[in-house]
Amino acid sequence: FPFRPESFSFNRVHISAITPQGEKPLPESGYYLLPSGRELIPGSLRFPADAGKGEGAMEKDGKLQYLVNSSHGKQISIPVEGGKMYLCEFENSGGGSPPTVIYEPIFEEGSRMRKYNYKVSYLPRLLQQGLAKYEILLQPDKNDRMLLYYTGNFIGKIHSMSLKETRIALVIHFDKAGTQCFRLYFQPVNSGIYLSVPEKRMESGVPVGKITGKMLAAEEQGSDLGGLLFQSEWADVFTVPATAKITPSLALPEHKISCVKLSAARNEKESFQLVIAPKRNFKITGVEAELKSGAHRIPDSAVEVKTVEYVPVRYSVRVSPWQYQGLIGDPLVPFKGEEVKPDQGNLALWFTINVGKDIAPGTYQGRITLKTDRAGTIAVPVDLKVRSFALPEMSSFVTNMGLQLFTKGRYPVALYHGAKTPEEVKKLTDLYFEAFADNRLSPKNFAMYTPLTFKWEPPPKGMNVAEKDNYFRLYDWDFTEYDKQLDHFIGERKMNQICIYHTNPISCNIFPQLPGKELKDGFNTSSPFVTMANQAFREITMVGYDIPPGHSYAKIAQQITRDQFDRLLTDYLRAIAGNLEKKGYLKYATILIDESHNEKQLTHFLTLLKNDPLLKKIRVTVCVQGTSYYTLKDRSGEYVYRKLIDTYVP
Repeated sequence: FPFRPESFSFNRVHISAITPQGEKPLPESGYYLLPSGRELIPGSLRFPADAGKGEGAMEKDGKLQYLVNSSHGKQISIPVEGGKMYLCEFENSGGGSPPTVIYEPIFEEGSRMRKYNYKVSYLPRLLQQGLAKYEILLQPDKNDRMLLYYTGNFIGKIHSMSLKETRIALVIHFDKAGTQCFRLYFQPVNSGIYLSVPEKRMESGVPVGKITGKMLAAEEQGSDLGGLLFQSEWADVFTVPATAKITPSLALPEHKISCVKLSAARNEKESFQLVIAPKRNFKITGVEAELKSGAHRIPDSAVEVKTVEYVPVRYSVRVSPWQYQGLIGDPLVPFKGEEVKPDQGNLALWFTINVGKDIAPGTYQGRITLKTDRAGTIAVPVDLKVRSFALPEMSSFVTNMGLQLFTKGRYPVALYHGAKTPEEVKKLTDLYFEAFADNRLSPKNFAMYTPLTFKWEPPPKGMNVAEKDNYFRLYDWDFTEYDKQLDHFIGERKMNQICIYHTNPISCNIFPQLPGKELKDGFNTSSPFVTMANQAFREITMVGYDIPPGHSYAKIAQQITRDQFDRLLTDYLRAIAGNLEKKGYLKYATILIDESHNEKQLTHFLTLLKNDPLLKKIRVTVCVQGTSYYTLKDRSGEYVYRKLIDTYVP
């Protein structure tokens, strides 16, 4: 990806003076922010105690000419010059968005979707509720009037605000006059389209002299993780880290290294890429690995090799700061012997060394040997340091990653693979789940397409009828196949999460898990919040309480009373949770509350769960779309959601 000067990281810089005695670090030198002393926010603007609580809360007399009304709130309008930089500092409480929210670069510069082409520094949503200070750097692209929100729908409580013109200068502190030589080290970062704000500050009134001199060529210094390993008349071979993106024309590193250096704990996998830059045509016919530490060795079966295949990037996505087009390495495909041709550019092989939990610690040395049909053997030295500790079998990092659209939507993933029956879908998705387990990740639900059957009867006195004991009946639960799936993916493969229920705040009054007739052809592509096989392969009877006419499921969900819903939900979840607890797996169960916002329904739903002795053991994860989940208090002053939500996902 290209280096973008506008996202230069001024804080990842180290400067040294070159002296006869060697390099002398200059920690006080570097890039400084030099704000001017002139305040651009009019002094007539006041910030009373109730700032942000209503329209005009910050106005002195309600008639200030620099104020602008908009549908989202009120703004201050300040004239600014294109190309100059401005520092906006403000104090805020109550969360929300910064005053500069309209200048956030969602789309690339020049896009017709983008109204303002300001360059700005990155400031995330303000989740902190207490009073805090913030700053943001802005650079208008033309002479303009900068609009800063001070109140509105998305803004918190602004207590103070400042806007000053500023500049950034490279400042070097001299201890004597005369010709000096310095070396500047900097770390390029992929910080996208955002400006970086220097941490070092200096008042603009301090005299700063200009430096004249000669700038020498920059050079790239790599780490032990990458470098040139092998050269011959047939090919050059170099290595790069697993995180590096490969292209057919990726240049050779200038620096040479003696071996591929790796370090791993026991019960860990370590990967790297080996890149062959061919000079003549030949074929790699096989790969061998040998790694030893004294009498100990890592078996050949523990070293996997795959080919990095190229895919074409033909157009750029509007919201991406990177405008790369061309071939780029992405999928890993099975290695079956590879043709190496100069006109096709670099060939990349992806190696993964599986370090078993019982492998003896120590430094394992050896080589990976590529066998060829014409170019002899290519031997790549490898040095692997195995640490004395082992990673835990169960990862502490919990994920909830996908495959809910495998049978859902207009173009289900299953159809791409040609899978049409429940048996074909399960066989295929299990392969996906195995790949997840190989990489210590958990999908949303590895039993999502595994049969878990039960029967049900509607309330005897009718749905939406408030009578005593007028509830749904769930019975004849069959966990046979479900338990086999649990034992394999939790017991053997050590997955650490299984989502057993999924909903969102505006639909948590809907129950989508009542199975109907088995589908003869295909699967149910419109079932919402898929977590169980019944939803994918059967007709679904959807029920819910207090469903308004405009609700997403108003036409297909049958009305029931809230008491009927509460009993149905808890009976269903208690049956699944009871089976998980019996097997010792309940601690891995989660309930996912997806995006949207409805405090009343969500509070009822979560209270129902957390007041049940068994269900309260299930971890509840909420992807919030409103800051009230952090701030809402009950009559006693306690935060409502503190005991109802286990994991917040902002």
